[in-house]
Amino acid sequence: AGALTFGRAGARRRRAVRAIAAAAVAVSELRRARASADEQRYKSVGIFLYKEILELGGLWIKTGQYAASRADVLPRALSRELRPLADGAPALPLSSALRAAVAAELGLERLVGPRGAGNKGAAPFAAFDDEALAASSIGQVHRAEVWADDGVDQGGDTIQVAVKVARPGARLFIEDDLALLGGVVRALTIWETDLRFLRRAFADYAAAVSRELDLTEEARNTADARAALDAGFRGGIVVPRVVAARPGALVLSLEEGFRADDGDALDRHRLDRARVFARAVRAVARGLFGEGLCHADPHAGNVTVRPDPMAPDGFEVILLDWGLCARLDDDARAALAGAAYATYARDETLLRSSLDGLAEASRLAATDETRRRLVAYVAYLLHDPGSGRG
Repeated sequence: AGALTFGRAGARRRRAVRAIAAAAVAVSELRRARASADEQRYKSVGIFLYKEILELGGLWIKTGQYAASRADVLPRALSRELRPLADGAPALPLSSALRAAVAAELGLERLVGPRGAGNKGAAPFAAFDDEALAASSIGQVHRAEVWADDGVDQGGDTIQVAVKVARPGARLFIEDDLALLGGVVRALTIWETDLRFLRRAFADYAAAVSRELDLTEEARNTADARAALDAGFRGGIVVPRVVAARPGALVLSLEEGFRADDGDALDRHRLDRARVFARAVRAVARGLFGEGLCHADPHAGNVTVRPDPMAPDGFEVILLDWGLCARLDDDARAALAGAAYATYARDETLLRSSLDGLAEASRLAATDETRRRLVAYVAYLLHDPGSGRG
């Protein structure tokens, strides 16, 4: 046990040194790029950070995904280089120990077996793929098949599902990474005083990631989102159905598609990009303004498209991975709606009062600097990425 503790402590120190060194290099290069307005240097910083994040792994990949989505804060030449992080982390092999852990988490005597082989109604899977479909810093997703209920016509004897399993030791290394990331954020806000808003953002991010470690939280978010969007749309929007949930394992209906930013696939299936984008935005708006449910991790890997001739306009938009999900109260929803409308209508008085409402809901001081940053973020949310403007 002592050797294991020493080994883990040594690995933590090495990761800490690497993360701090990478942050110092990135800040230094960003200062130079800002002074010279050099797009190529911003791009070089993005390439450097991408490589460092991949090496660090763990929570750093999720953090890089979040950074890539914040083109309102980071230079676009930099954030563009981080976008491939949306493809996720390298998957772990499904070892016999991990298979046994998944079975135990779901209350199964064994992971795969014939129909009726389970104990006390916990039937094993009909099949379970060793190779992961996708992976993240916290867990990975495997394709599997569950036995269909007797006497129910579900298109066959089995139903395809996606099984999300927590990585072994995820809580320990995520807690380590959060502590380290918090130190990096504090250092950054000392070097760059205009980034002090990141302290509050990090506190919220850390709380959300900690909740995400319990997959029953994701199950609750997914079920609520599915109910809200089913009520608000007559087809065309898909949220997976929750089949079973435990803290360390989540079973969902398998919903497959291609990434929403895959222009070649959209063209190949002759799908109108503007219509795809508009439907995704309407789905997010319905959840946000109608239910106060905000998907907080909507990178391109979590928004996919599935051609379906029976769906409106011949396609469905699939919203995946509801692990990071914010729930807004009525005041925050009203303020955000007011800010969005005021930005569109160029109503300065409404915009100022809405921004102050957002600041109050976010427990921020209603200063000119806060308003400026909130304006930048709302404008970014409203911009049309296909227009080439702003």
